[in-house]
Amino acid sequence: MNNINGIVLINKDKGITSFKAISAVRKILSVKKIGHTGTLDIDAEGLLVCLVGNACSMQNILMDSKKEYIAEMVLGIATDTEDDTGVIVEKNIKRVDFEDVKNAIKKFIGGYNQIPPMYSSKKINGVSLLKLAKSGKVIDRKPCHIDIYSIDILDRYEKNIGKDIYETYKLKISCGKGTYIRTLCKDIGEVLNIPSCMGELIRTKTGGFSIEDSNTIEEIEKKFIENNFSFIKPALYTGKDSVVTFGKFETMHIGHKKIIKKMVEIAKEKGLISVALVVNINNEYNNIVTREQQMSYMKSMGVDKVLYFPMNDETKNMKGEDFVYDILKNQIRSKYIVVGEDCSFGKGGECHITDLKRISKECDINIEVVKTVKITECLTKDEFTAVENALKVDSEELKEKKISSTLIKKLMNDGLVNIVEHLVDRKIIKL
Repeated sequence: MNNINGIVLINKDKGITSFKAISAVRKILSVKKIGHTGTLDIDAEGLLVCLVGNACSMQNILMDSKKEYIAEMVLGIATDTEDDTGVIVEKNIKRVDFEDVKNAIKKFIGGYNQIPPMYSSKKINGVSLLKLAKSGKVIDRKPCHIDIYSIDILDRYEKNIGKDIYETYKLKISCGKGTYIRTLCKDIGEVLNIPSCMGELIRTKTGGFSIEDSNTIEEIEKKFIENNFSFIKPALYTGKDSVVTFGKFETMHIGHKKIIKKMVEIAKEKGLISVALVVNINNEYNNIVTREQQMSYMKSMGVDKVLYFPMNDETKNMKGEDFVYDILKNQIRSKYIVVGEDCSFGKGGECHITDLKRISKECDINIEVVKTVKITECLTKDEFTAVENALKVDSEELKEKKISSTLIKKLMNDGLVNIVEHLVDRKIIKL
């Protein structure tokens, strides 16, 4: 079995069950632990979020997230399954005024108590409603409150079902967990006093992910064979709005601590959680701080969550915009980003603080920039001279030098341990 952890976005085809789609990914990746964030009916298509390995721990968080669908609402026909694949139980082909349809839809915005359909995977006393329905049984179901955030009419046209033609509306629906789109279409029809059901259904968004970023089973298999793992996304969900900082933090020097302190302060002030996103570099252990020490220092400073961003061939090539949107906004749910003025991110570190300000403004995230610490702010006269000699630079150049992990590693290699301890504000424990 492969040691793969992350999120795989499947573009499920019509006519295949979610279980078969997930099983196909399990076989392709040769993994044991795999899950999902909500199934799609066999006749529905679109985005199916598959969780692999450690990412399965994010299941509850992602299942509670907002979802978006493109659905057909067919007016004039009702079926036992509440979609156009079922047995027709009522028919009334008549024209409905467009304004009446719009007004009926408005009644469902905000949410309502929805009765789950018999043809569904929901279980009553341990038995699925689908199993009961297939055996010819219909039982009473308790209504469940569901959230409807928006319903937009995208198109109106006629659709052939059997020998008849029905007026059909294409709707874009944004909703919460547990919503049955089939039942929503039926319920809108009841307000209009006309039988109705659902036609085609495509899930376009869920968990902050979009169908545009998904792959078919065939595409996933092809990429895997080619050792292209770009279809596996890191799983860094927190489930709560946050203040985040990001970087390598490979020496945990006083400049790093200044940024972390500011992040924790904002989180407490705004009632958010503080998240340190640590870039998981290859040389994660050095002679200054280990990952365990790094985690311990951050926790002692009040950081709520320390997450590790996997650095591999795919994430190294991630565009700066994708990093902010996909990771910081959609997964970590950042409301504030706290960084040093020398921060860089994106492919090859191509993006800097001006880029971060621009991108963050576009996705409504606040930015707090912390000034970097100059070496002159921390050293005595004798220490300054020792560093000057070690780096072989003149004093004016050294006065402008800022504390960085690169500088600290250089001083450590030159044997200036006592000065390094000053710059990291702790004793160095030899590893």
